[in-house]
Amino acid sequence: DVAAGSAVVGKVKNGQYWKGSPAVKSGKARHPWPDHRPPRAAHWVFVYGVSSLLLGALPLAALGAGLAVLAWLLVGVLLHGTEVAGWLSVISAICLFGGLQSLLIGVLGEYLGRIFLTVSGKPQSFLRSLDHFEAP
Repeated sequence: DVAAGSAVVGKVKNGQYWKGSPAVKSGKARHPWPDHRPPRAAHWVFVYGVSSLLLGALPLAALGAGLAVLAWLLVGVLLHGTEVAGWLSVISAICLFGGLQSLLIGVLGEYLGRIFLTVSGKPQSFLRSLDHFEAP
C-alpha cells in the first residue's frame, strides 16, 4: 500500500506500506476495510432516485417558465395592446435559452455515456447470485 500524497518511483511489493515524498518503506501494509459488506440502506436508494428525477426535470422547468413568461408577454401585447416592460423579454429569453442549453447538455451527456459504455466493454450491471434463476 502507498499513503496518500506519496511519490513512488518503481514497484511496491505486496504487503508493504510506503509513505512520504520520496516514499520510503514504513512497515507492513494494514487493511482497515472489513471483509464483509455492510447492510444496504434502502431509504437512500429512494432519496437518490427522487433527487435524480428532480434534477433531470430542471431543464424542462426552465423551458416551461420561459414559455409561460413569453406567453404572458404575447398575450399582453397582442390581445390587450398593453406596453410591456423590457425585462419580460429578457427573462423569457434567458429561461428559454437556458432551458434549451441544459436540455441539450443532458442529451450530450447521455450520448457520451453510452459511447463510454460501448467502448469500455464493461457491463452496466453485475449479477451477485443466481439463486432464484429458472431456465426457460
